[in-house]
Amino acid sequence: MVMVSSCARSCCLEATLRKAPYKEPTMSFRHFVDAALYTEKGPPMNPTWFYTLSRACGYNAQLQVLSWLLVLVPLTGILWHLASSSSHILFIFNLRHSCVLGACRVAYHLMIMTLAPWPAREEALQHENDPSYLKRIGCIIPCHKSATEVDATVQSLLEFLEPEHIIVVDNGNSSSPLDDTKKEIQELSPSVSYIWVPLGLKTNALWRGLQALPPEVEYVMHVDDDTVLPADMVFDESVWDHPLTDAVSYGITMQQSGLVEKLVDLEFKEISQTRLFQSRYSSVWFQHGIIGLWRREAFCEVLKEHPFMPFGEDNWNGTINLLRNRQMRQELRSQVTSYAPACLWPFTGSREQGYGAANLWKQRAERWFVNAPRRCLIRLYLLFFYCHDTAMGNLVFRLISLKHLFEIYIHLIVPLTLVAWTCSSEFDPLLTVEVLGVQIIFQWVLVFVENYVMWRHRPDIQVEFQVCLCQPFYHWFLQVCFWYGHWRCLFYYIPFFPLRHGLYTEKGVLTPHLLM
Repeated sequence: MVMVSSCARSCCLEATLRKAPYKEPTMSFRHFVDAALYTEKGPPMNPTWFYTLSRACGYNAQLQVLSWLLVLVPLTGILWHLASSSSHILFIFNLRHSCVLGACRVAYHLMIMTLAPWPAREEALQHENDPSYLKRIGCIIPCHKSATEVDATVQSLLEFLEPEHIIVVDNGNSSSPLDDTKKEIQELSPSVSYIWVPLGLKTNALWRGLQALPPEVEYVMHVDDDTVLPADMVFDESVWDHPLTDAVSYGITMQQSGLVEKLVDLEFKEISQTRLFQSRYSSVWFQHGIIGLWRREAFCEVLKEHPFMPFGEDNWNGTINLLRNRQMRQELRSQVTSYAPACLWPFTGSREQGYGAANLWKQRAERWFVNAPRRCLIRLYLLFFYCHDTAMGNLVFRLISLKHLFEIYIHLIVPLTLVAWTCSSEFDPLLTVEVLGVQIIFQWVLVFVENYVMWRHRPDIQVEFQVCLCQPFYHWFLQVCFWYGHWRCLFYYIPFFPLRHGLYTEKGVLTPHLLM
C-alpha cells in the first residue's frame, strides 16, 4: 500500500492522524499529480482578499508556527487576564444573569421558529419536480471505504438524476482502491461514474468530481456517502431566480438506532430551521457537507479559493461565498437522512467507513469545532463589509455575526473563568450547581415548547419525550466540545495545519516538498 500525505511534511500531521509512520510514495511525483489532482493554469477569476493574502501561508510551515506563537502567547495572557477578573466571574456565576441569558436564548429561538416555521407536510407533496431541471443537475459523492453504504445513496439519487450525471469519487492515501466500492457502483448502475483518487482529502475529491461532470450540468449537488434522499425530495428551480443566490442547503435528519443519534437528529432539525430563518431574512452561512446544491460556476470559483483543510470544507465553502458578496438559501420542504455517531465519548465506537468519526467527541471537538477561531478575522470583516441586497438582510446578517463572534469569545473564556472561579477564595460549589440548574431548566422550556408547540403540525418531525429530557445534558456536552475544539484550534490547528490555497487547483504550484 502506498501512503501519500496531504499536509506539509515538516509537521508530519497526516501520519500522526492516521497513527501510522510516514512513508515515502513509491509512485513518481508526476504520476501522483496526474492521478490525484486536476490543475488549471491560473488562479480564481476574481479572487477575494482572503485568497490573495493567504495563498502563501502554507508554503513555509516553520515560519507560520513561529509567527503564530508570537501571537498566541500574548493572546492567551489577555484571555486569562479577562477570564480571571472579578467582573467576568461575577457575571457568569450569577443567578440573575443566568436567568436573563437563559430567557434571552429561549426568546431568540422561539422568534426564529415563529418567523420561519417548519413547512407543512403538504407543501412537499404538492410540489412536482421539473424533469428538464433535474437533467441539468449533477452530483458528486466523495467517499472513503464506502462499499457497504454508498449504494443506498446512489440508489436514492437515481430516482431523480441521470446516472451519467452522478460521480462517485473514492479517495484515500493509497495507490489503489481500499475496498469494493467500484464493484458495488457498477452492479447498481454501470452508467454512474467511478473515480479513484490516491489522495485522502475530501475537498480534492469534490474538486476532481466537479471537473468530471458532463458539460451540460449547470447545477452541482454534493452528497455524503451515507446520506439518502427522500422520495419527496424537492428540487425547485425558482430558487435561482434571485441572481445573487449561489447555493441551497436542505433539511437534515439522522438515522436513529439509539439515544445519541436521536439527540443529534434533534440538533440538526434545530439547525435546519435556523437556516430557514437565515434564508428568508438574509443568507444561509454554509451548506453542510452532508448535502448542498450549487451553481456550477460558483462552486468552481469557491473551490479555486478553498484552503483545502483536512476537515471543515463545507464551512469554508460558505465563508468564501460570503466574501464574494453572494447569498445562499435553505430548502426545508424535504429532508435528507444521514449518519450520526452512536457514541459520545473519546475512544468509543469503531466506525471506519466514510468521513464520519467513530464518536461524537472526535467529530465535534477534534474536527468541526476547531475552525471557528481561525475564521474570526474573516467574520469581523464580513460584519463590517458584507453587502446584502436588502436592508433587512444586512441587519439580520450583522446581528447573527455579532452573536457568532460573542459565542467564540465565550467558548474561549468560560473554561478559563471556571478555573479561576474554582481557585478563587470566593468559590461556592452550591452557586455553581444553581447556575447550571437554571440553564438546564431554560433548556427544557425551550425544547418542550419547540417540540410540542412549534412542531405540533409535523408529528414526523417531533422527537420522543426522553430525547427532550436529555437534550440539556447533550447541550452541555457540546459546550465542552466547543471549549476543547476552540483551544485546540489556537494551540494545534492554526500553527500546524497551514492554509493550502492553490496547491491542488493551480498548475505547477504543488511540489514534492509541499506534498510530503
